[in-house]
Amino acid sequence: MGKIVAGLCLLVLLGIGYAAYNWIRSTNVKYFRYTLEFELNYRGEKRFASSVIEVKYVIGETDLVRYVPYIKGVVPLIHIEGVGSILSALEMDVADISKTMRRLGLDPGAMGQNLPLAAWQIPLSAYNKNPEMLSKETDSVTLDRYPVLIWIPDNDDWRSARQLIPMQLPEIDRELAFSRLVVHPTPNAKLVDSIEPAPNWLIDLRNAQREGVTRPAGVFVINKFMQIERS
Repeated sequence: MGKIVAGLCLLVLLGIGYAAYNWIRSTNVKYFRYTLEFELNYRGEKRFASSVIEVKYVIGETDLVRYVPYIKGVVPLIHIEGVGSILSALEMDVADISKTMRRLGLDPGAMGQNLPLAAWQIPLSAYNKNPEMLSKETDSVTLDRYPVLIWIPDNDDWRSARQLIPMQLPEIDRELAFSRLVVHPTPNAKLVDSIEPAPNWLIDLRNAQREGVTRPAGVFVINKFMQIERS
């Protein structure tokens, strides 16, 4: 009888331990949902778009892995007739944008610290805080750093898309300039995983990448699943 009671006690303790372990794990996941406002200046007029993005930061337990980010949401996208679509990408092709920066005489940094911002980095940069502290933020912030941009030409050919940094926008149109990037904490905003109505190039891109797209070595190919729409 004593062995049965001891065994039951052990099972109870194991169950409590497992529940506590899962509770500790759950406290190591932090969410931050925000509205990203993206603004350009074209021929003296402001053009802007916004979208809701959520980042889940899974906090690491060592200094080596501080956190792992997961992104949901869609890009803010600005379409200008005769110029094309310009968006603030969720993620970047690091090799491609590093090559672009070096060509322009800019240093991406040994650890990529000077690269443009991906969607998961934007809140960290805006508030200069770790993921654990972001949920306390309520104020909007205009960033002093810039995102990675993607340009799709006005002919709707996504195969000709380019990753850009803001100083390259005049290469597309000399009267086009980056204006600002603003973060608004919006924890209750509706989160969507697709852009609707979708422009023609995005409809074509969805179909093409669903079937699989070959990427030649050293050539940038826009990635719908990583850079534009994430669920």
